[in-house]
Amino acid sequence: MTGHAAQPPWWRLAAVAFGAIAGLGGCDLAPAYHPPHYVLPASYQGLQPFTIAQPLDTSPRGPWWQQLNDPLLDQLEHRLTVENPDLAAMAEEYTQSRDLAAEARAGLLPQIGASGDLSANKQSRNRVFRSLTSRAPNYASNVEVEGAASSEPDFWSQIRNTTRMQKRLAQASAAALAAARLSLETELADD
Repeated sequence: MTGHAAQPPWWRLAAVAFGAIAGLGGCDLAPAYHPPHYVLPASYQGLQPFTIAQPLDTSPRGPWWQQLNDPLLDQLEHRLTVENPDLAAMAEEYTQSRDLAAEARAGLLPQIGASGDLSANKQSRNRVFRSLTSRAPNYASNVEVEGAASSEPDFWSQIRNTTRMQKRLAQASAAALAAARLSLETELADD
């Protein structure tokens, strides 16, 4: 014995390092979002003329103005939603924010790529250094296939938090678009 401690095999060190990296990847430094919650007594009725709102965000939307049975208003409302440049710009902003959310979500998945190249080449009989009596083939084919895969570890949940943020920004953009559309529709109906 030389007095030196035996070194652990390399795979044990690799397993410990991988475990440490996986453990760090599970850490999330962003605080959890909790929407404000107001506690009101059951007997609270509100002060007149105000009452407690009961939003129906999940109720179906649609052409509410058709209940007025006015064909001219129906035609104008249709033109408003189709031809309004402000609504078109807001719809494009929503599309962009939705695409950014999808791009952020793609960061959670491994990236895989593949490419290939296939060629068949004919060589000249009169090329340099070729003997006229050579029996070497004049045709050569080349097949090349390449692949790549990569994945980024999500240390401290940076990618997941970015995904959540982009998703919420897309939801906010959708809500702004719906509010602007409803505002324009009601203003037109009021006019």
